[in-house]
Amino acid sequence: MARKKKPEEAKAGAPEWMATFSDLMNLLLCFFVLLFSMSSTDTAKYNEIVEAVTSSFSIFSGGGSALDQGILVSSGVSQLNELAEYYSNLAVENTAKEEGTQGGSGKSDAAKNENNNANKTEDKKEEEVKKEDNKEVSKEEAVQKYKKELKDTAEKNYEKASEAINQFKLNDMVQLKMDTSYNYIGLSIDGYFLFDSGQADLKKGADAVLDKAAGVLMKFKDANIVIEGHTDNVPQTNTVKFKNNMWLSSARAMAVLEYLTDVEHMDPKKLSASGKGEYEPIATNKTAEGRQKNRRVEIKIFNKVAD
Repeated sequence: MARKKKPEEAKAGAPEWMATFSDLMNLLLCFFVLLFSMSSTDTAKYNEIVEAVTSSFSIFSGGGSALDQGILVSSGVSQLNELAEYYSNLAVENTAKEEGTQGGSGKSDAAKNENNNANKTEDKKEEEVKKEDNKEVSKEEAVQKYKKELKDTAEKNYEKASEAINQFKLNDMVQLKMDTSYNYIGLSIDGYFLFDSGQADLKKGADAVLDKAAGVLMKFKDANIVIEGHTDNVPQTNTVKFKNNMWLSSARAMAVLEYLTDVEHMDPKKLSASGKGEYEPIATNKTAEGRQKNRRVEIKIFNKVAD
């Protein structure tokens, strides 16, 4: 008869699978703690998590203050699942906060950009204003410089013309004047030396006067010259040749211009003629002496500023 085997005695201590399970749980816990330690959290947030873990999952029981002092309860698997969920929710909240912060920062950056753009616009406007002011200053300086150069040129031309008048002995027949704006100097020839009363044809002896006047004008070959005819205010009633004094003064100016171009061979491109009639008197027309002064031919030599 076979012997009965003695029943095997149970080994002392916890079952082997429980040790493996406990090691697995500890490794998982360490894994999550490691993840937590690598996250960018501050001390306050860490304390908040520790308190939440302690109160919700009882991982740190018995008043333990360190991880190796706690006891993992039998429902550790479900607790770890809840812990994982807690971490997931916490990560979502952190992400939302970070996005909110980034959004706020984005808004702040947008506001800064807007302010920067506004400042740039203001700076640009100020620069444009300064440029306009500089342009105005430059224009004013250019005008003042031109006026000074024009005045200097007029004074030089006046002196040159005065010397030429003395040279050709025209002092008794020609009066020299200078424009108050320094645009031209003028030779005023008494009409008595050039024309008979009411006539536009050069009288006998007028050529001698014009020859000398041409000698003065030759000193200013590059200048533009305008010949103006002037009369008194006596109406043209004794002749049918001219309708009025405007026609008479224009015809006299043209007669002088033709003599200077045809006889003296002056450049016609530099000469022009016009009639002023009785509308620019230099003396009163109430006296015979005044009317005589108003009957004249003026030759204006326009000053040219050197470039």
